[in-house]
Amino acid sequence: METSKSERSDGETSDPSSSGQLLGAIAFAIYAVFTLLPNSVLQIVAWPFAPLWLGGLACGALWGLLQWWRATPARGLGLGLDGAVALSAIATIASTVTSQWPTQGSWYVAQFVLHLMVLYGLVQWLRSPLHRLWMLKATGWLGFVFSLESLTLWIGQVVLPKLNQIQRFEQLGLAAQFNFGSFELQNTLPLFHQNYVAGFLLLLLPCTVTLVWLQRQTRWRWWWALTCGLELVALWSTQSRGGWLGLLAACLAVLGIALWHWLRSWRSRAIAIACFSGGTIALAAASPRLQVTLTALASGNLHAFSFRAIAAAASWDILAAHPLLGTGPGTAAWVFSTYRPDWAGLEAQAMFHLHSTPLQLMAELGGMGLLVVAVWLAVLVGVAWRYFRQWQQLEGDGDRAWAAGLSLGLLGFGVQALTDYQLDVPAISLYLIAAIAGLASMAPPSSRSACSLGQQRAVGAIGCVALAIALTSIGPRYWAWSASSRGLEAYFDNDFATAQVQLDRAHQIFPQEPFYPVQAGWIANRQASEISDPAIQVQKRQEAIAWFERGLEILPNDEFLHTNLGYFQLAQRPALAAEHFQRSLELNPARSLLATGLGLARLGNGESTDRAIAPLVRDLVRHPHLISSPLWQQALLPETYAQLLDSLDATYAGAIDRYPQLAYLRHNWAAVRWWRGDLEGAEGLLEAGEQPLLQALILAARGQVEAATAIVASQPATPEIALLRAWLDPGDRDRWLAQVAAQFPTPLWPSLSPQLPLLDWLQQPDAIQPKQANRNYLTQGVYRRTDGPRLTDTFTFPVNWVITEVWNGPFQTPRIAVELDGALQAIAPIE
Repeated sequence: METSKSERSDGETSDPSSSGQLLGAIAFAIYAVFTLLPNSVLQIVAWPFAPLWLGGLACGALWGLLQWWRATPARGLGLGLDGAVALSAIATIASTVTSQWPTQGSWYVAQFVLHLMVLYGLVQWLRSPLHRLWMLKATGWLGFVFSLESLTLWIGQVVLPKLNQIQRFEQLGLAAQFNFGSFELQNTLPLFHQNYVAGFLLLLLPCTVTLVWLQRQTRWRWWWALTCGLELVALWSTQSRGGWLGLLAACLAVLGIALWHWLRSWRSRAIAIACFSGGTIALAAASPRLQVTLTALASGNLHAFSFRAIAAAASWDILAAHPLLGTGPGTAAWVFSTYRPDWAGLEAQAMFHLHSTPLQLMAELGGMGLLVVAVWLAVLVGVAWRYFRQWQQLEGDGDRAWAAGLSLGLLGFGVQALTDYQLDVPAISLYLIAAIAGLASMAPPSSRSACSLGQQRAVGAIGCVALAIALTSIGPRYWAWSASSRGLEAYFDNDFATAQVQLDRAHQIFPQEPFYPVQAGWIANRQASEISDPAIQVQKRQEAIAWFERGLEILPNDEFLHTNLGYFQLAQRPALAAEHFQRSLELNPARSLLATGLGLARLGNGESTDRAIAPLVRDLVRHPHLISSPLWQQALLPETYAQLLDSLDATYAGAIDRYPQLAYLRHNWAAVRWWRGDLEGAEGLLEAGEQPLLQALILAARGQVEAATAIVASQPATPEIALLRAWLDPGDRDRWLAQVAAQFPTPLWPSLSPQLPLLDWLQQPDAIQPKQANRNYLTQGVYRRTDGPRLTDTFTFPVNWVITEVWNGPFQTPRIAVELDGALQAIAPIE
């Protein structure tokens, strides 16, 4: 390709000097910022980065409009791409109009419009072969900077701290190892999640490879080869299974093309197949996480895929309930808990997307979403096939290289898109726009109908109106966002009054947003907990209740709101509290403390003891460590507590009879009996060699120090073992507690007196701590906002810190326990 040409041979021109260079530069600069900004996916839904991203996208849309206006003549995408775009627009708008939350969908419609303008403007600008070469090289440079930043951040923020931690543990005598397959060591930087990083690299890597092929100068060929190496290492560091699948698909496509088109002899084909097979084996060997996955598949253990299986089950249920147009753009996270399968247990308690692009579009756009996926798949495959068949007709080596790189990148990304949803990642969404525009721009003009001057002006005018409507429609959202930002800043400065005023103002400006009442209610309760005046405490908690009730008006099936309203109403209105807990259990039946709340509400409402105890028993069996809480003795009458323990034993016995293969039920019952002081009963439930820590705890509780020491001495040096040795060996207590404190730092340890019997030692007052259930980032992500304080449940629950944090091993709580949950429903029903 001649790099000095800026005109096509058909006479069409694109003059970059007068077509909004400043707007284009601003848009590209902001795109680069949000590609390289650490945790950019979280930043675009936090103030002040949210309006900055919108401003950059608006600049890109204005630039696109200018390109359309000044093209001579303007052309569509052609190759069937215009039809795919039109179908996507129709599906998105129709789903928004019919959604229960149209204002949520309007945000996505507005962004769709802005991306559309960038797409049609970019395809006009890319008519020039020079511009296409610029874009290809820009992709290569972006890949270099992105990979270098990603690896630098990963090594500095993840790898080196982990190595330092391992060194500290080894110095203390603790067993520690560096496992690249663990989630905490996967490279999530700078896009917040390892799958996002892998997806973006899958798009970039093939284009970088084509730059190696395209370059004639040795130094530049080596440079791009180095960039390829960086991108591959960065991809490896993510340990993304979807990323590996995408890379494998792209390599398989190259192999297929080589076997069919280039390699003619059987020998060369055999060598190619052998190289591909060897590369695949090397790939598996280089990925510890992939090895774990393959081993799990070989053994029939599908728990590694439970998260996505839950998302898939919920998606199909959503489609069944909303078959034509789905629930609306951006609402999958809001309805997920309603359709989450009962067998999900404690896994995937909240999601902000459904971990599969087809499933996400199916849930939010219904059957139209599936049609959109099918049409885009057919069109893009058709475009790639057309360019492959007409390889020599493309304009020079540069176009051939870029067409190949874009096609392979989209193939790899498309395969990964089956396992993850990434269209809301700024770096990826706009790169996909550029890729589609790039493929369209290389098509001959004969395949893309030209607009007449009147049509061009009419479409441009419609674009201007659409841009104005899009920005106007989302204006109140950002106005309210600004007010809430000021309120949250005031909260962090302990100015609760200003925080409440600003959040109330934000809610008045944009009452359809659930984030504002949720945060206002949470902050009101936080203020109540820091005030000593009982009257003001009651007032603030009533404000919190009112705010959470407003939140339920927007999201009537929000488990977080139902649960916290249940605990708010527990003392004064137990019947209403029971209704909230019942709904929470319908949405998330295995979550801890929901059934406990229901049982306490039934007791407070004067219902029968048997009916009130059933939920308590269910919680204690599903979450056995809760037996260590002093709540039961504090909240229950002695005869009710005794009845609870009898019912707990009967439930365990029934569950074990029904599912004798579930060894953890015996182990948990043994742990519960140990905690209650029934050492003989606990020992009778364990077989030789089972649960060495629990066996040692039973012996230690009996005072058999030597026997317990013999067991723990044979176990790996872990903080759990070290804590028991601190009681067994008081002469060397400080050394053992130092090992415990390395992983569980707390001033609690020195206060535990080693002179007491073991169970008395564990039940000292200092071991009891009030705890709030921390909601993970997924709960915050449901509201599509990441600024503000991290949400926790508003109620506190007294826990034995030693059991819940350190010695929780004997009290096993499986994430997914279909048999156990079914047995509990039959043996201890809570209806």
